[in-house]
Amino acid sequence: MMNYDALATVVGDCYPALEGCLNPRALNFGCTTYDSQSPCQGLPPSQTPQIHKRLLCHFAGATAPPNPPPIPVSPGLAAVVVPVVRSTMVAAGVVEDYDSLTKERLVRVYTEAAGVDETAGSVTVTPASVLIEVTIEMASAEAAEAAASAISIVIGDSPESASLALGIVVESAPRTAAGTIVRMIDDDGQGDGVTIGVVIGLAVVLPMVALVLATILWRKRASAAVADSSQDMAMQDGRSDNDSRKKAWADDDND
Repeated sequence: MMNYDALATVVGDCYPALEGCLNPRALNFGCTTYDSQSPCQGLPPSQTPQIHKRLLCHFAGATAPPNPPPIPVSPGLAAVVVPVVRSTMVAAGVVEDYDSLTKERLVRVYTEAAGVDETAGSVTVTPASVLIEVTIEMASAEAAEAAASAISIVIGDSPESASLALGIVVESAPRTAAGTIVRMIDDDGQGDGVTIGVVIGLAVVLPMVALVLATILWRKRASAAVADSSQDMAMQDGRSDNDSRKKAWADDDND
């Protein structure tokens, strides 16, 4: 927490270390997301950003911030983009309150709502009171969007509904959305080492490359054929000229 004080004797609001746009000239001043088109006012302390991040500020007429640079990949590894659903919320207590059984229960609620196996889900708990983030890996971006909607129905959009669904004291409205993560895997050419996107990309690109090469080769052959034809005609014209000269010289000798 930004304002945690172990010696405090008065109960007050807790301010988690949330990043957001704190530039008053931005359209989304006080918001934690770039897509907001108006200032975020009247938010509870648990949802109020305390750390300014310039890339989250949305100014009039501005375009979206540039994509981050590609992640460097170590030899023998491949970067795979995995569709996920993420849900974050601030809950009461300390990190130690959330043992493995509690985390398993949270994952179970989310994965059942998403309609996937529990092994696809994971949960992290960090100090905030505690900031909980549940992540579920999905098979596709469409499946992630559908799961996010289903989870929002089960968990709700208020601290009270989330507390009832999860069996913990939730202090902020849960935020659930589809997204992606990048996972590093062994690039051994087997199993999951080749993504569907790579296979589809090769299936589309290789025929196009073959077509371009075939066109270039055909044009070279056509040009060579034209050049050969022109050379033959020139040689024939040369021979005709020589024959004409020889006949003329013979005529001169006869005269």
